[in-house]
Amino acid sequence: MSKKSIIILIIIFLLFSVFSYFVGYYTGKGVSSPIQPFSSTKFKLLTEVAEYIEERFVDKKTEVDLCKGLVKSLNDPYSEFYTPEEFISFQEETRGEYVGIGVLIGVREGKVKILMVFKNSPAKEVGLPEGAYIMEVDGKSIKGMSLDEVANLVKGKEGTYVDLKVEKDGKILSFHIQRRRVTAESVMVKRLDEDIGYMKIIFFIPSTPGEVKKGFKKLKGIKGLILDLRGNPGGLLSSVEGVAGYFIPEGPLLYIQRKDEKEERVSRGPGIKIPLVVLIDENTASAAEILSGAIKDR
Repeated sequence: MSKKSIIILIIIFLLFSVFSYFVGYYTGKGVSSPIQPFSSTKFKLLTEVAEYIEERFVDKKTEVDLCKGLVKSLNDPYSEFYTPEEFISFQEETRGEYVGIGVLIGVREGKVKILMVFKNSPAKEVGLPEGAYIMEVDGKSIKGMSLDEVANLVKGKEGTYVDLKVEKDGKILSFHIQRRRVTAESVMVKRLDEDIGYMKIIFFIPSTPGEVKKGFKKLKGIKGLILDLRGNPGGLLSSVEGVAGYFIPEGPLLYIQRKDEKEERVSRGPGIKIPLVVLIDENTASAAEILSGAIKDR
């Protein structure tokens, strides 16, 4: 075999290897826009691979596929690529307003569980029970689906209906629920007795600091507080910053390490002046971890 032939084979092998690497990460949703080359010369190899995939690969791949694969290759569970439609949905969720049935779901023991049913929600009206595991959505088994995939099936256009089949305490239950615009409450409070208050923060959305403030007014006069962050998946950093001052004295809250700089976020205080117990579990994440960790450090 000639030296030229060997070089050509090596180039083909390298292209195929990179091509296989990218194909392994594709998880797109079939958006029809064609792959466009990167504008920067820094990404010349990526452009060549993208063009090679578009020319040779049997299934059609798009810019969205490429971007999702690229972000996924970071191996960072907190980095994700959104399409404009997905980003709008994400913004709705972080505002606590969306079209759905009014439940908080999460993965427990490998299954999708209804963690909370919001009051005044369509789910509450039909008696959908908390603690039930979702089995089917509109007659389709959710086995093997991600949490986001299940959530997207449950959500839909306002006024339409969704059929859920759930399992609770060994019983199979079916529900026909209308989707409506839901405004989620992120804070629940109650008095356990005259002196002890209980506050549960479900997640951190823009309204959470105001809800915490109202919660403390309802609990006026308590001599101790239980702050429940169990199952809290997190939320907006700006929201937890607004909440922190009710529990933590004025001072540093966290540091954000960016590529070239370190940014400090602070608590405005004054902090809580009574005994405080914080409840967390393995599902306390993100912004909730920030708050619980900062409280512990103080």
